[in-house]
Amino acid sequence: DLSKWDVSKVTSFAAMFQGAASNAMDMKIKYLDLTNWNPASAVAMNHMFYGCAKLTELDISGWNMPNLSTTSHMFADCINLNTIDLTGWQTPSLTSMDGMFNDCRSLKKVDMSSFDTSKVQEFSQVFESCWSLTEIVGMENWDTSSGLTFEQMFMGAGALNKLDLSGFNTSAAYDGYVAQNGSGCVAFGNMFNGVNNLTTLIVSDEI
Repeated sequence: DLSKWDVSKVTSFAAMFQGAASNAMDMKIKYLDLTNWNPASAVAMNHMFYGCAKLTELDISGWNMPNLSTTSHMFADCINLNTIDLTGWQTPSLTSMDGMFNDCRSLKKVDMSSFDTSKVQEFSQVFESCWSLTEIVGMENWDTSSGLTFEQMFMGAGALNKLDLSGFNTSAAYDGYVAQNGSGCVAFGNMFNGVNNLTTLIVSDEI
């Protein structure tokens, strides 16, 4: 019973369940409730559930992770994941979210309203190829002032019809790429490519 594990001193959860789609765990990992876990010492959760193709429901709400640095590709290629609960997450040290939900093609809604993104530098491909995604709760309050990369962030998320990015500040990304390359455009390459049903886009003067 995974829910009874004491993970309070674990610092790296990287690739913990990666490969479950190719071994004996495959048929068993369809639903996970890890709300009893206390990953208070976590620093890395990159690729934690990567490729768990059979996973459909995941409840990891209420996790308080003051030292967590990366969730890069944490749920990438969870192609059948349709329900995920991340409410109550505390992420004051998070710096990388790139590819976090990449190819979660069955996911329809995600609530990220409790996320602290003030130190995140990498936002690229976070929701890329989330074909069914229609709602991202709380993103209007994200602090993206540290963000350097936003490439392909929503690429292929064709079901999205409204995006509220009113809290976004992308000046660091633009200024950084101008300084290095003479152009800031690359930092936002294909950001909305394939978001064909988007009818409402709310932005601030800082984007």
